[in-house]
Amino acid sequence: MIVIQEKATELMEQSRFEEAEMVLAELLNEFDGHILRNNLALTVLEQGEPERCLDILAPCLEGQGEEMDSNPFTWALASRALALLERKKEAYQCLQQAETLFKDGLDDFRARKIAEKKLIHWKEYVMAMLKAAAELDDHSLVLELFQRWKTEYTSWQSKYLAAAACFNLKQYSKAASLWADVGRKWKMGYQYQRVAVLIEQGAIPPFELSYKMKTFSDFDHQIKKIDGEGEEAYFTEALQDTAFRMTLLTMLLDSETAEDHRESLVRKIVSRGDKWGEALGKSLLQSTAFSTLIKVAAAQGLIDQGVFKPDEPIPMIIDGEKKELVIKAITIADNPSEKTREVMQKAKDLKEQGNLEEAIEVLKDACHQDIFYPPTAINLSNYLRLVDRLDEAET
Repeated sequence: MIVIQEKATELMEQSRFEEAEMVLAELLNEFDGHILRNNLALTVLEQGEPERCLDILAPCLEGQGEEMDSNPFTWALASRALALLERKKEAYQCLQQAETLFKDGLDDFRARKIAEKKLIHWKEYVMAMLKAAAELDDHSLVLELFQRWKTEYTSWQSKYLAAAACFNLKQYSKAASLWADVGRKWKMGYQYQRVAVLIEQGAIPPFELSYKMKTFSDFDHQIKKIDGEGEEAYFTEALQDTAFRMTLLTMLLDSETAEDHRESLVRKIVSRGDKWGEALGKSLLQSTAFSTLIKVAAAQGLIDQGVFKPDEPIPMIIDGEKKELVIKAITIADNPSEKTREVMQKAKDLKEQGNLEEAIEVLKDACHQDIFYPPTAINLSNYLRLVDRLDEAET
């Protein structure tokens, strides 16, 4: 039986809840008890079935026999299920019962001088209570429970939930500090910290963050779908998932993300993010924390949304100064026209003759035409680098 329970635990840790349910349901036919029911109810809840979760927990909640006792996890799980069913009054009552059982149990263990290292499994119930408060979207309660039991929690994920509560309460500095601590165990914490700091500075508009932590497999699945079939509809819908939104922002801030990928992300987020996307685009234009290329991508996203029209001056901060940028609608050519070939050859001849500045001006004129051939801009960038005009080369 222990081997089967360990198999179920392993499946649950891998978020393979349907398989774990099958294993636990089979075991329930041979042995019944509150711990087994707790785990089975959790697998069902994670599959989005709160009513069935409550049905499984019912004998424990009603105290039907010695083996049908309950513990703080039982009541916290019931609270989560009730919250999902919009039965909030009952959900709060169950959470209160979970905390009462947790405190009474802790007091009893310590009165009997049980070694602290033997209380680790009991202390894990702090996380269960925090998740229940999070399911109620009661940010203040999440933070209150975290503070009350901050000397008892065993999982860094408890601190993650407290950080999310601070974030949703607009206490961005506190959220950033907590996520920095989380980063020691979960590297995404450092990226979340940067997002919180930028929101505090006004560079990114605020939003309410989901408490549900994404696994790396979740991230990988969603990111791959960005460039897959049906990407446009998927991306627009996925942006409503604020945990996914946060993931995209962390990618935008990650120095390992290629610049062209950042530009593409910004344009998509701004153009498909509705009102929040519009607010993000406008914030990026006025922020000093992002490159000119990112600002141009944000401006393109705002044009896509219809906030600005092509050829309309768009105000933004560039190099600390207020400027207006005009983005023209141009056609990208796959192959050079005869005129473009002549221009590129002329620029090449001027360069070989030592007239690099004149060659640069020739290519600049070509880049501002309505039909754009990308290699022209690449050559221009290379020539600008040769004369140490690096800022211009990057833009």
